[in-house]
Amino acid sequence: MFVVRNLSITANTPKLASVSQDVAITVPVRPSFIGGDTAVSKSNTTANNNFPIQVHQTQFDWISNTNAFQRLKHLITLKDNWDGYGATEFNKQHINKALELFAIIQSYFNAKNLSFSHFSPFIAPCSDGAILFEWRGKKFPDRELEIFVTTKLTEPIEYLKSNQDCEEEGSFEDIGFVIPLLEWLMGSN
Repeated sequence: MFVVRNLSITANTPKLASVSQDVAITVPVRPSFIGGDTAVSKSNTTANNNFPIQVHQTQFDWISNTNAFQRLKHLITLKDNWDGYGATEFNKQHINKALELFAIIQSYFNAKNLSFSHFSPFIAPCSDGAILFEWRGKKFPDRELEIFVTTKLTEPIEYLKSNQDCEEEGSFEDIGFVIPLLEWLMGSN
């Protein structure tokens, strides 16, 4: 994405143009580890000596960005007290466990030839340190599924599945157990 500000181009001839004001360009860069997007930094460098590139930090929009993978990878950017009530930051091992679960979930939907973008979970950080995967709403009018990747890597993953008749809580250590839960969610069993 390029952001151009205060651009004024004057044409000296039909084929030549010069930039008369500063231009700021923000270019997101993929980090080498899980973390926030940052912009390319080239302070006081110019292209053709008239085009300065400035650095801008890109903030992740937790409210409007519902992309499951983007929300997962941006958990690493939350620092201690991110919720204003003393919640601790997420560590890479915890997020990697959630990413492993995410990969199995995505593989499930791909194997069933179902649109993952349509059926992907809503992912959110929890104040207790868990990472929530949630399916509910219009896409799942009769069933709801919540999966919590808990803070301690040695603790099992917890789930809550509910429909109009009942609720069931449980936990699992083998990450592959998510498949029967997805089968239930999709009404396959």
